[in-house]
Amino acid sequence: MGPAARLAEALDFAARSYVERHRNWTEDEPHINHLTDVAANLGRSMLGDNTDLIIAGVLYDTIENAVATRAEIAATFGEAVADLVREVTEEADLFEAERQQPQVEHRRLPSNEAQLIDLVVRTSDLTSRMGSASRDWDRDRLLKHMAEGRLPPANQSGEVERPAARLAEAANFAAFLHVDQRRKGDRAEPYFNHLADVTVRLARSGHGEDTDLLVAGMLHDTVEDTDATWAEIATFFGEAVADLVKEVTDDKTLAKAERKRLQVEHVRSASDRAKLIKLADKASNLTSLATSPPAGWNRQRLSEYVDWAEAVIAGCRGIDTVLEQEFTAATSSARQAISARHPRKEDTP
Repeated sequence: MGPAARLAEALDFAARSYVERHRNWTEDEPHINHLTDVAANLGRSMLGDNTDLIIAGVLYDTIENAVATRAEIAATFGEAVADLVREVTEEADLFEAERQQPQVEHRRLPSNEAQLIDLVVRTSDLTSRMGSASRDWDRDRLLKHMAEGRLPPANQSGEVERPAARLAEAANFAAFLHVDQRRKGDRAEPYFNHLADVTVRLARSGHGEDTDLLVAGMLHDTVEDTDATWAEIATFFGEAVADLVKEVTDDKTLAKAERKRLQVEHVRSASDRAKLIKLADKASNLTSLATSPPAGWNRQRLSEYVDWAEAVIAGCRGIDTVLEQEFTAATSSARQAISARHPRKEDTP
């Protein structure tokens, strides 16, 4: 599994684990935004080629908050990540002890990696606590930091520098842009959870080495649903990513019915990479529809969405067995959930 794919697993795990958690001093910023900020800043650092470091940054408080044990982290992300998360947890405990009792001494010097994570975490916390004059100021600051740490685009062979750092930057950019958005379902999960789910589905289906695909999966809704621009996507993530995101983006100036019709039509001639994103996106959406359907949707509306999703994916068949199987399973689960929640006479025994 490639570096970006490993990070995709960590981001998805953290997003699901902290789905209901917000920053300690705010009720509207999901905790995952703090974790993506930590990951992106680690990726921009001198140690940004260290994938274990970035993953540990995403998971740094999982042991502390009883989200996962060291053994669980080691089993999924490796011993190096587990040791680093454990070390950061110990340093946080010692820091609190020193604050309460200044005479307490460290048992040992922390590693450079642990010190860097600790520094980045505290900087992120301090920046968030201070707040800002406006969202525009926050955006300008983010773009400035992204420009300072910008990596070159993929070469002609599709290879990129610091793939995990690149995905971390995309995740942080998406988390910032979608911060106020929630899924339509009853659980109202942060929208980032959908983006992480799409990205990890792409990674697990055998495309974990295709960093541009994973980055585009993370950013696939940014231009359509936020104020992000094509120029920003191209500048910070490369023309290939921008072109891929453009392929899967609806024209919001059109009526909804027309946008849905065009999705069915355009996907037939889309690139294979765009079709992969569509497969992962629709599988994710139908999975959410089954477990947390949009409030107020009746049986007809839910069924019509499933029918439309199948029509879109009909133009994507034959390129990825794993994603197609996931979509088929999600479709079945969605239809079963609809029947269970909105039974008709013929559905009841």
